[in-house]
Amino acid sequence: MGSKEKLTSHADAITTGLEDNEAVLSYLNGGVLEQQGTWDAPSGSELNGRWSREWILSCYLDLTDAMIQHLGGYENEQPDFVPDEVLFLDKSARPVAWLVDSLWEVMADEGAKKPHFDFIHIDRKEWWARVGRPLVREENRDPLEFNVNEISEETISAIRAKFVVGDLTPDNYKTEVWKLPTTLDGKKVLIVDEIKSSGATAYMTQQLLSRAVPDAEFTNEYFWSVPYSEGKSIEIDNKDGTRSVQRQMHNTPVWYDKTSPAGREVSDPSLGVMDRLYHENPTQENLRRRIAWFIESVTPEDVGADVDERTKRLKRDIATLSYLSINDFMMTRSDTRAKRKAEYLKSKQGASSGNKNSNLLLRKHNEGIRKAQKIRTV
Repeated sequence: MGSKEKLTSHADAITTGLEDNEAVLSYLNGGVLEQQGTWDAPSGSELNGRWSREWILSCYLDLTDAMIQHLGGYENEQPDFVPDEVLFLDKSARPVAWLVDSLWEVMADEGAKKPHFDFIHIDRKEWWARVGRPLVREENRDPLEFNVNEISEETISAIRAKFVVGDLTPDNYKTEVWKLPTTLDGKKVLIVDEIKSSGATAYMTQQLLSRAVPDAEFTNEYFWSVPYSEGKSIEIDNKDGTRSVQRQMHNTPVWYDKTSPAGREVSDPSLGVMDRLYHENPTQENLRRRIAWFIESVTPEDVGADVDERTKRLKRDIATLSYLSINDFMMTRSDTRAKRKAEYLKSKQGASSGNKNSNLLLRKHNEGIRKAQKIRTV
């Protein structure tokens, strides 16, 4: 099924009037993606305090390209860890899944198998509290201070319940989950976060899941990276007279907002919501969500609400990206990102790369995407 056929079945997609780049750019005008702001965009990319449209498109297309590579989407650029399953961290990594889903068929190699996607909600502040660590300056705490063995067996059993294959009962699930297989057994699982701050959230998730599903293999990856991820380390004076280093980000993905979930579709976990859903409809799925409620985001459907307008528009913006002539916007210059990707391609090809120039490898990589897009969008 071609990408345009796929998008026409997407309730939030725009399916008419997108015959060329100009039509897509016209639609994106005034959308969510164009609200991308920055304090310190690279030279030539900033326009009136916001990123230029070209830099925005380069950003989201190039980073999605990198994520597709991490997921094994390119036959000649296979990562060492090719995941069978991808867990996107709610709430802020959920739009990353939308980007990959929208662009996979026009960027990944034809026939490449997309891993199964799922979502899990892990809030590092909650888990620092669960192991008795203060929340003051937690954003600068070493992730290795999180000791998963301090988490109760009951909590780990509840996490495992999310992935169990087989029937559970409300009273005996704590023992039942360890007698049943899970959907992750024997699989390689990639945990995706949208941006790295302290690294604690991804580390905590990996530790918790490794204990809950010991028969799976886990690693993590981040979406937001240089040259688009800009920031600096600053020293701050603490109240106790000591000094610590804090990472101050100049920019974050356009949907990232600490004060509002708008644009990310889901909201924080709620025991009350999951309890109500199970009592109204006591299915096994609702029971698993009730047991593991603290890692389950609340969807609009859960509470009988409509999807917020910012999420609707962001999904439409993302859906339209696959109508672009993608390589007109992806980086091909000798900049930081292009060099890093080119050197990666060369290292992965090893001896087969011979004396090939890194930029030549990068150009061939992008030409492959262009060729695939032409075949699948005619």
